[in-house]
Amino acid sequence: MTAGISGQDEKRAISASPGLRINVVVLSLAFILLLAILVVAAILALRQTRAQADVRDSLETINSLSRIQSELLDAETGQRGYVLTGDASYLEPYNRAAPNLLGEIRQLQQSPKAGVRDAAALATLYQLAEQKLGELQQVIALKQKGESDAATAKVREGAGKDLMDRARAILTSLFSMETRRLVETRDYAAEMDNLLQFGIVAAVLVLIVLAFFGLRAIRNQFREVVRIHSLAQAANQRFQLLVQGVTDYAIFLLDPQGNVTNWNSGAVRIKGYTEDEVIGRHISQFYTPEDRAKEVPVRALATAASEGRYEAEGWRVRKDGTRFWASIVIDRISDPKGDVVGFAKITRDITERREGQQRLEAAREQLYQSQKMDAVGQLTGGVAHDFNNLLTIIIGNLDGAKRALEAGQAAAQERVVRAIDQALTGANRAARLTAHLLAFSRRQPLEAKVFDVNKLLRHLSTFLKPSLGEKVQLEVVGAGGVWQVEADETQLETAILNLALNARDAMPEGGKLTVEASNTFLDEIYCSRNAEVRPGQYVEISVTDNGVGMTGDVAGRAFEPFFTTKETGQGTGLGLSQVYGFVKQIGGHVKIYSEPGHGTTVKIYLPRVKGATAAEAPDPQDAKMPAGPGGESILVVEDDDDVRAFIAETLRELNYIVFRATDAPSALKILATERVDLLLTDVVLPGRNGRDLADEAAAKRPGLNVLFMTGYSRNAIVHNGRLDQGVNMIQKPFTQAALAAKIRNMLD
Repeated sequence: MTAGISGQDEKRAISASPGLRINVVVLSLAFILLLAILVVAAILALRQTRAQADVRDSLETINSLSRIQSELLDAETGQRGYVLTGDASYLEPYNRAAPNLLGEIRQLQQSPKAGVRDAAALATLYQLAEQKLGELQQVIALKQKGESDAATAKVREGAGKDLMDRARAILTSLFSMETRRLVETRDYAAEMDNLLQFGIVAAVLVLIVLAFFGLRAIRNQFREVVRIHSLAQAANQRFQLLVQGVTDYAIFLLDPQGNVTNWNSGAVRIKGYTEDEVIGRHISQFYTPEDRAKEVPVRALATAASEGRYEAEGWRVRKDGTRFWASIVIDRISDPKGDVVGFAKITRDITERREGQQRLEAAREQLYQSQKMDAVGQLTGGVAHDFNNLLTIIIGNLDGAKRALEAGQAAAQERVVRAIDQALTGANRAARLTAHLLAFSRRQPLEAKVFDVNKLLRHLSTFLKPSLGEKVQLEVVGAGGVWQVEADETQLETAILNLALNARDAMPEGGKLTVEASNTFLDEIYCSRNAEVRPGQYVEISVTDNGVGMTGDVAGRAFEPFFTTKETGQGTGLGLSQVYGFVKQIGGHVKIYSEPGHGTTVKIYLPRVKGATAAEAPDPQDAKMPAGPGGESILVVEDDDDVRAFIAETLRELNYIVFRATDAPSALKILATERVDLLLTDVVLPGRNGRDLADEAAAKRPGLNVLFMTGYSRNAIVHNGRLDQGVNMIQKPFTQAALAAKIRNMLD
């Protein structure tokens, strides 16, 4: 019995052995297979984790590159704004960007993910950024030292622009490489996800087999696989979140035909389309009708497909129909065989940057024109000074010769008198020429006073009509409540007369000339487009004709000295330059509006004066040449020997005692030993100028009368275009009568 049982058990054991062996083999194989699946799943999960890290690194690199580019642009914009305006607040972007720029690049260089090509590009970028910052700092230092011309010249050399262009090219290349890495990593993650899903199916089959042998163990393993799968899905979701987090760039994918297959949040913000509205649609919808007619989208994809990349800037259209200026990069995406499987497209809205560059270029052009006009003004001012000295000799001596001849027998001397009259006429024309030069150079001394523009125009109308001739119809129009202005009334009359004569010449067959005054306000928008103009209230004087008009090129050069379209001998080319210089000297503005065949309007804007009373014009008096009563002494200080001799002789004829000096030290010696009733001094003297001499003489001799004479004075007695308070001056060239009247007016 016992043996039977034992035998039966043995048989069962024997019979069970093959089954046990089978179960053990199956279980072992199942466990091996499961282990293999788990190993593969773990490898896939590890690769996804690494891919996720690579994606994060790429996005961080993209953001760093974007910051570097923005900091470069901010630094350059701040520097250019400061150079153009001199306002230190423009340096805020530069001061904010410069300290961080090189550190950002150095962090990218130290990144363990940087490859050999990246490292070389970053090293080059670091050198360019360092050189660019050095160039920016050098220009700012020049500007801070007051060397504005040197700073502007340094900017115009173009070295900074070349460095910026090279840095931008490297940044664009690095950004494109990182974008391709993003796309490749995403594709790789998707492939890992598919393989992981296949592994899950296999694992389920294995679990069914293992369920017969160990449900608990299989269930635990299954839970582990499910957990790994969840990690993979979470990694993919994080990848999508990272891509969607880039909002400054529209990043999306295209199929080989150019249809949108992927759309990020940056694209939604920039273009206005949601993902549901745009997926499957062709990129041509973002282009303007003009570009679509020129097949720009098709050619862009063809270029990217053949060359690997397409880069451009141009207008693009948002969903609401508005346009923006975009920077576009299209990169080809190829499979391992080299076939095109799609495109990666990056779009950035750079409208504000483009408008800023345009405003900067406009400001630079206005600055250049202003500097050019100022340089010509400096030249003409210097010429006028020396020329006026010569005219003082010519006019004075001719005037004396004429008077001497007129005292003799008129019949025998008639021819000589007539010749001298002609010489005086020519000399006076030369004097008017120098007056125009001084007006354009903004160096003429102005006797500014407050006056009513309407009264001035009524006075002008009486003598404009004979000058214009019978063919020209004159209409002078005032306006009620026209504001008062402060200017040199005589110079303003001359300016309007010059404009009227130019208008007459533009109407050879006759026409209509209108001179009118009105109140106006120049706002900040207008002033930003016109150099040297400040916002505020102005009195506008417009001179309009219906003559032949001017082309844009001629109008642009009309204010240049010696520029004329008239035939030789019919004009000096200084009429409009006198208008320009006079108006600018008193803080005003002048503008030409003209069109060929439709006439011309010249508008003069004079700043409004508040709280002042218009001065009454003095009654005209007969010209007098009063002599001195005798015993009065005058000290003449003039560095030009001929001018000094002429003035001394003229004063002796007027019965004055004359002392002469060539400079300030010699004049002070005479003042210390001699009684002097009036100091007559030139403003421009060697060493210390006439104003310095007058100040020291007044300190030593209180109450001393001082009369300045000048052919050209920059800042000694004239500031902001006006004579200093309490200054008496006579303008070279002058006649004996004018000098005599001025002296008696001061001494009596």
